Amino acid sequence: MTIRILLVENDPKWQKLIGDRLKELGYEVDAVDSLRTALEHLERSFYHLVMFDIGLGEEMDLSNKDGMILAKDINQLYCGDGIAKIAFTGPHQGEMREALTQLGVSNFLDKYLWEERDGKNLKEIITEALNNETQRKPNPFKSNLNLQVNLHDVTLNDMANRIAQSVDGFNGNIVRLTDELTALLQRLFYDRDQIDVRKVSSGFGPAGVIKVTAYSNISGNDNTVIVKYGDQKQIQREFGNWATYVKRSSGRHATIVLEHRCTPLLGAVVYSFAGSNPVYQIIDFAGFYQYNESDKIKEVIDKLVNVTCVNWYRNRGNGKSFSLTEDYIATLGLRDEVLLAALQTHYPRHVAQNVLIFPEIAGVTLPNPVYATHGKLVGKKHDEPTFRCWTHGDLNEHNILIDHGQVWLIDFYKTGEGHILRDFVKLETSVKLNLLSSGGLNERYQFEKALLSMNEFDDVDHLSYDAPDQAFVKAFEVCRKLRQVARDQVRPNSDFSEYEIGLLYNNLNALRFEPFDPLSRSHALMTAGMLCEKLGLKP
Repeated sequence: MTIRILLVENDPKWQKLIGDRLKELGYEVDAVDSLRTALEHLERSFYHLVMFDIGLGEEMDLSNKDGMILAKDINQLYCGDGIAKIAFTGPHQGEMREALTQLGVSNFLDKYLWEERDGKNLKEIITEALNNETQRKPNPFKSNLNLQVNLHDVTLNDMANRIAQSVDGFNGNIVRLTDELTALLQRLFYDRDQIDVRKVSSGFGPAGVIKVTAYSNISGNDNTVIVKYGDQKQIQREFGNWATYVKRSSGRHATIVLEHRCTPLLGAVVYSFAGSNPVYQIIDFAGFYQYNESDKIKEVIDKLVNVTCVNWYRNRGNGKSFSLTEDYIATLGLRDEVLLAALQTHYPRHVAQNVLIFPEIAGVTLPNPVYATHGKLVGKKHDEPTFRCWTHGDLNEHNILIDHGQVWLIDFYKTGEGHILRDFVKLETSVKLNLLSSGGLNERYQFEKALLSMNEFDDVDHLSYDAPDQAFVKAFEVCRKLRQVARDQVRPNSDFSEYEIGLLYNNLNALRFEPFDPLSRSHALMTAGMLCEKLGLKP
């Protein structure tokens, strides 16, 4: 990949002189003459480096500070560490250097001595800006432009399309995203010679996940890691959450971030896992669930709760009363208008109907959960306090990774303080809607009816269910196990309704997701209706 430079210089003489020299040195150059056109180019295309004049007005107009504005705009519109910056200064503009340094400008060139500085030629200066660790350690622009990228069961277009709709500032140009993905890999693996890239299922979230094996020709070593990539602001938040909630607080099987880099629009983190065998053997919970019996899955759940996440759940503090409704609405983004829109889009026959009637379930009517919860605070049956603690926040089947029975987590975008049962109800919902692939809606109704026979947490030990289809028996046993370990987190509380409230909002949240097949979508609506009935909620 050729280094792409945006040259911002309003004087035609200087623009041609500098631009021609950059092209002679082998760079790909776009030259513009104003702040406005520079921002237009940055919106359309990816650049490794922006070289700009501090003042873009008349030669002696020292009041013009468009270059300063450009540096600020780059930082505000894009990742500040996504584009390297070199500024040209005139004889009376030296005092602006400190301010520009604070804006991420790493190198300065005297406009009249631009081909050399401190004995270094122009190519060396550009290389320093892109690669040398002069301002930060490590330098965010350091990259291997000669990195050999071997794509196996995925393409750059696949990767770009996976995240396109969630990238802030994306203008529909997939080539722009594929260019940034290439640059991102070159920055993440700047010290390696080649990488093998393979896809990893990443669920319905806004980011993508790949498995990368990186090789060094000098050492002969290879290392397999997990890379999560997506919108740079979202990845920055995930990295921040990892640093706050995971780095020093997870259990023995810790998730480690090896690298964190960004380009103007995109960001990525490289995950490794303490105590793991080679990462290429790791499988997510969805794959593990498919190929293992319930006893093995229950062992994984035990390790997830009592080893991987033990430091989160045991630091629950003192119980206190708070609104579970407000908590789940805030964490899931479940406003009334969002649910009404989902009902109109995915369940048109249930719009303006206070009662749910499913032809597959004879003689059963349920409250429509969208109208039953509209504008209401769903409370616990008893005035008992409950607990808050740090939680993963999106504990679905793709964010749990397993290797020889050991368990790790990825995707910390939603990690933070929340209802102590938040992770348990999320994973149970994922098991029932995403991993249970058998039966029809009537079979699923009988399955949910058995699970809803609990009133107190201790009732979980006496839950029973039998079905000719072993897929339902397996899912039932896994859900029962989740409820048993959830009970341990809230003792001495015994009221099961707070678990049911969490299930209700997670099933409501599932109503709006496009990837669900019609059966799973009907399952979510039916379960939410059954939970409303159990909790005494009516439209």
